Formats: sequence, structure tokens, C-alpha cells
Amino acid sequence: MNRDVDYCDELLDMQAFKNDLQHELNRYKQEILDQLSLRVNLNAYENLMIKLPDEQGSVPLNHIAKVSLKNPQMLMINATMSPDKVALITGALSKSALNVNPQADGAMIHVPLPRVTRQHRESLVKNAKNLYNQCFERLRRVRKHHHDGFAKKEDSVSKDELVKTIKVLDETVKEYARIAEDMMKQKQKELMNENL
Repeated sequence: MNRDVDYCDELLDMQAFKNDLQHELNRYKQEILDQLSLRVNLNAYENLMIKLPDEQGSVPLNHIAKVSLKNPQMLMINATMSPDKVALITGALSKSALNVNPQADGAMIHVPLPRVTRQHRESLVKNAKNLYNQCFERLRRVRKHHHDGFAKKEDSVSKDELVKTIKVLDETVKEYARIAEDMMKQKQKELMNENL
């Protein structure tokens, strides 16, 4: 197995590959903390990425609106700074793993917070699986990016070295995917614990 790693280093930067995978794992961990909580976490709302139209990219919600907790059952989003973005904000909230149904009232958005019921817990468990699937897809994209990087060098190495390198690449992605899956299962178990 050590020799496989040597072959791999000749074709790609294994440390950069692992750093990219770790970055995606850290991103997933943060998504779990922000979006899959039984308690209200304002950061989850403030850091929710809002996709802007016309290839302008995405910005966190707190860059275009003010988020505040009106009471334990209601979140208020004041979008008077960007009233033209209200529809984008409500759409992003509805599609998020936060399990909320925002109601727009002009530039104000009322977000009734879900009660912690068994149904809400099950919805969060389902969202945990969705976040895992998104993470897994990002891990696969990292693998593809690095594979494409060394695919151009295929002519300079033997077929055997290439096969071993691809095997190491695949095994490394599987290892990170297993870690992500374990994180998902742990969070699902925590969410279904009625004592919380």
C-alpha cells in the first residue's frame, strides 16, 4: 500500500487532494451544526446563502437583511435594505434544510419556527440525509477534479501506475464519505432522542 501512495504522488498532489476533501467534510460539519438543530440558531439563518440572479453569485442572508428573534416561535427578517431580494430570501429559506415556511409582508419576512414534534424531528433526520448526499456529491466532484488533473499525464506513466493511482483516489474518497456518513448517522440518532 505504501508503494501505491508513491505512485499517487507522482501523478497528483495527495496532500492537496486530502485538503480539498477535508474542506468539504468541514463544510458538511458546519451545515449539520447550522441547519440541523432542535434549538433556534440565528447563525443558521444569518449565514444561509442567497443565490443572486444573473450569475452574481451568492451572499449570506445577513449581508442583505437583518435577522432577529421576535419571540421563541417567530423569527423576523427585515429586508428593507434589499426589498427586491424578498422573493429570493423566501425561496432560499423554503428550500433550505431549516424546515421553515416563511411569509413575506412587504420587506418584512415572518418565519414561524417549527415546534419540536416527532414529525419535525423526522423532517430534520430526512434533511440530514439530504445534506449528506450533497456532501457526497461534492466529494465526488473533488475526486473528478483531481483525476482530471492527472489524466493529462496518463501518457507519462504505466497503465499499472495509473490503475493504482485511481484505486488510491477512490479509496481515499470512500474513507471521507464513510466519515461523513458516520457524522450523519450520529446526528440522526441525536435528533430522534426524545430526551433532548
